[in-house]
Amino acid sequence: MLVVVSMMDEVKREISYWVWVSALITGVFALVLTPPLCTIDELLLTYMMSISLTVL
Repeated sequence: MLVVVSMMDEVKREISYWVWVSALITGVFALVLTPPLCTIDELLLTYMMSISLTVL
């Protein structure tokens, strides 16, 4: 039982890490590629902030 729980924790950590990384990459690309669309950038930034807070 303990092994399963620790495995689940590991999987969750890896998933959240990849979600955070992909959000970061998406945000950077959005900031670089779409400077005029400030509102979308702000939405992505808030999205990234909430993800990083959830991960931490």
